[in-house]
Amino acid sequence: MARLEKDAIASRGIPKKWPLPKYEKWLVCDQENHLLFCKVCVQFGRPVGRDGKTNHFVTGSRGFRTSKLQNHVENDEHILALSAQYASEIKPGQSEIEKGIINLNEKETAKLSKLFITAFYLAQREMPFTEFVELLRLQTVNFDVDLMANYASDKQAKTFVQEITDTMMQDVKRGCFIILCDCYTDSSVIEEEIIYLRYIELNRLNVNQLLSIYVLWD
Repeated sequence: MARLEKDAIASRGIPKKWPLPKYEKWLVCDQENHLLFCKVCVQFGRPVGRDGKTNHFVTGSRGFRTSKLQNHVENDEHILALSAQYASEIKPGQSEIEKGIINLNEKETAKLSKLFITAFYLAQREMPFTEFVELLRLQTVNFDVDLMANYASDKQAKTFVQEITDTMMQDVKRGCFIILCDCYTDSSVIEEEIIYLRYIELNRLNVNQLLSIYVLWD
């Protein structure tokens, strides 16, 4: 592989035998500048990860070794970028958790789904985000899974819940509303029916809007 890397540097291109098919869904090569980019991380990720390290596949990587590519595939920042990509492409009707983990490989799915579900559990029960770390630690002990790396903080729990909330709000924007009707008697003892609309604004506030009042004649 070292020889292939030297050939790539010399030709400023990618060797024909270079194993691209495994990575072609996300890997992009700038032939002129001899740089590799992850199109998923460029669009949905960030140049500097949550651990403070530079994501070279956003700024441009010169590492053509397959080991570097595989390390990027398993990197937490790449997994989160994939999650954001799938959430943007998913069709309405699937759960918010599925939007974050669909189509990921088995290892990535097992890790990311547990993190999302744990954060969702906290939000559903209105528990403080500070409980997130203890819940991850409990799962690590009981199920022998490593969930503590990079995400064991209340800030990360808030981030997961915010991503779930934003995804759910996208569904709300597609036309979630209710029409309510109620009968009452006015001061002249005439039955009337009030009709109003209930919906959720983008700032997540419930809104009730009067549509009309109908007099109910016998």
